Amino acid sequence: MIGEARDADLTANPALVDDLRRLICTSPVPVTDDPERTLIQGSSLGGLAALFAQCIAPDRFGASVCQSGSFWWPNARSGHEAEWLTRVIRDAQPALGSVHLSVGTDEWVLTGPVRRLRDAVAPLARTLDYEEFDGGHDAPCWEAALPGVLRRLGFGPA
Repeated sequence: MIGEARDADLTANPALVDDLRRLICTSPVPVTDDPERTLIQGSSLGGLAALFAQCIAPDRFGASVCQSGSFWWPNARSGHEAEWLTRVIRDAQPALGSVHLSVGTDEWVLTGPVRRLRDAVAPLARTLDYEEFDGGHDAPCWEAALPGVLRRLGFGPA
């Protein structure tokens, strides 16, 4: 059940994006309205969800950080065509702000889909930051890289 709910929430779900907008708007602490100062980050399925949120809510999310994004989704076994978000981005051509994509060289299932997504995003993003790191699909790799990624995108100290 938990895995199914996680998959439903993090695989291109407009309801999740609506919930995020609502949470931001009702935050008890001041939050900027400026999408250029609002970044959404995720890894694995969360990376897919982060870029999807930026695509459908560019007025809220001007930047996304997608670490080891599961851009293969959905897989062929689901009965759907793989790499759905890449296809949608190519077809819809959304105007994107800053996008960071990264994938580990040990993530052999992800490298092809992330590279194809990078190629689809490149002409649409104001800024594209792409990297392949020496590592795999695990939190220590993402945590170690995140401060530098945030600085490169202008969301941290210089």
